[in-house]
Amino acid sequence: MAVGNHAADDCTRLFAKAGIKKHISTLESQCLITSIANDYGYNNLFLNWLSLAKETGKMDGKKVMVVALSCSGNSKNVISCLHWAEKNGFKSALISGQTSLVKPDGINEVMLDCQYFHTVEVLTLILFYELIHACGASCPSIKAEVIRKGAAESIDRKPTE
Repeated sequence: MAVGNHAADDCTRLFAKAGIKKHISTLESQCLITSIANDYGYNNLFLNWLSLAKETGKMDGKKVMVVALSCSGNSKNVISCLHWAEKNGFKSALISGQTSLVKPDGINEVMLDCQYFHTVEVLTLILFYELIHACGASCPSIKAEVIRKGAAESIDRKPTE
């Protein structure tokens, strides 16, 4: 969830800075997360969020792509979203740490072949930054940001006795 939120926020912010009118959204509200999980169960969390977004008109099928993230490639709550996307005519893809044994046929999968969860998370963010650059936007360099903001001034400290 944190990786998806981080990627979505950076994509949206950096696309906007580059004049690219694309919005990436994720389920960010803790209140909505717990409400959906309590009402429908954790395994249906993302599925119900997608259904709610579609019902409220927040998803235009021609402009929406469901990108599912799963370290194992087999997370029930994530794979159900791919089945939902397929059934509802949305483009979709899976980024996984291991090959999915249960994703729908015809769904593109970027399988990272990793042993550890954190490796998958870091590589997934790198993929999103590559997407940002491929779309014509960019992440600022550290040097450019230091110049833009101005270097920090040193603080004179009194020596301790």
